[in-house]
Amino acid sequence: FHSVLKNKNGAKATSSSTIASDTLNLNLLHSVAVSGVEIVLDSVGADVQYALMKDISSRLTQLVESFTNKRNASTDASRAHGGILACSLTLLVLLARGKDSVHDVLLNADLIKSMIRIVQWRYDSKFSQDDADILSWKATVTHCLQFLSLVLRNQETQTKAGMSTEEIKGATLMIPRPGKAPRKTIDFISALRKAIDDGDAAANAVAAQRILDRIQLLN
Repeated sequence: FHSVLKNKNGAKATSSSTIASDTLNLNLLHSVAVSGVEIVLDSVGADVQYALMKDISSRLTQLVESFTNKRNASTDASRAHGGILACSLTLLVLLARGKDSVHDVLLNADLIKSMIRIVQWRYDSKFSQDDADILSWKATVTHCLQFLSLVLRNQETQTKAGMSTEEIKGATLMIPRPGKAPRKTIDFISALRKAIDDGDAAANAVAAQRILDRIQLLN
């Protein structure tokens, strides 16, 4: 699982003995590996847990950048099935959050910023909903909001993550547009309010309200 997660060479496999098809999508391959990690995580030692979750965190950050970074040159092929992988990664992060062995890995600014960016991106009013992984992305947003509601619970955890309340409130995200200048999405606070107003997703609304209440309390 560890070696598969560290494979970032793209959709084509370098060895047919390692992967049967040279057109196998890397995101789908990683999704299978993440499912395997989910099964064995409780059975391995603390050092292995740390190494695995470090790679999981890095892979999620890389995936989010491939969809949202204005300077990223990722191809459609490299983004295919990204929602499925994002759902698997964020679920595992949420499940592993309570483990002491991976506390420092998961409580870091890059991971938290990636989850904030997902929420901003998916709640942006100009976001296109016509992608193949729509259900997976919706589940991903739920995972992100749940995780953020747990880790942004007080000033101490924010300090450990290296993020201030002002930085969280002012989080910005620039979305690339083919042939046009990148545009700024809605801010994180506005995204939280949209999640709260969305009556069809109760889990999202409750988590978003918890985050907003704590931001306002700590401000």
